[in-house]
Amino acid sequence: MPINRKKKMCPELKVIALGDARVGKTSLLKALAGGSSATATAGVDFRVRVSEVGSGLAKIQLWDTADQEKYGACALPAAYFRHARAALLVFDVTDGNSFANVARWAEQLQSFHNGREFSVVLVANRSEVSPLKRLVSTRRGQQLARALDAKYVECNTLDGTNTEQVFELLTDAMATTSSWSPSSEAIAASVKDEVTPAKIETDSANAEWSVPVPMEAPQDHYSRRVAPVSSTTA
Repeated sequence: MPINRKKKMCPELKVIALGDARVGKTSLLKALAGGSSATATAGVDFRVRVSEVGSGLAKIQLWDTADQEKYGACALPAAYFRHARAALLVFDVTDGNSFANVARWAEQLQSFHNGREFSVVLVANRSEVSPLKRLVSTRRGQQLARALDAKYVECNTLDGTNTEQVFELLTDAMATTSSWSPSSEAIAASVKDEVTPAKIETDSANAEWSVPVPMEAPQDHYSRRVAPVSSTTA
């Protein structure tokens, strides 16, 4: 039947999530997949969502580390990185170590995808916290994103703020991607400064606060999205 042929022609795009334990990766992927159930394979979990990417539909596989990241980047199997089309690098704005460790995760990612057609989105989670609890400013997040050759977005997985914007940035990046060329030196420089509330206050006074993704996207853009794939088939 024509419908089945279309399903077979729908390409699969693998997206992996990287970041320290407890930064909100699993909660983010659940939100991006619209609550679809996870499939376990080779020690990792993934969820699927069908969406428009460029001029056609694609099955986007959202891969989670299944808590293996607590043993370090080297503990993740090589199969987790292989054949990926994009990555979500996630950190917690209240955890300075998770921000600094993005460099470590990026280094592991580079060993598989540097110079290849690949997209990266840097996700700053828990963006709605009090300024007194925030240790990583928007300005520093944007600076790191530039070094990573990545898109940048802030969200809060606890209440869902901006999580759909993460998905939109991801699909747009995959539709217009080019060779991924991060700067290791710039990445190291971006994460080495001490992060303290006092530093955030200074950054706030000097920064041009222009988060590249608005909190609400135009409604007509969302109308092009396709609902998450059901775990059952008709």
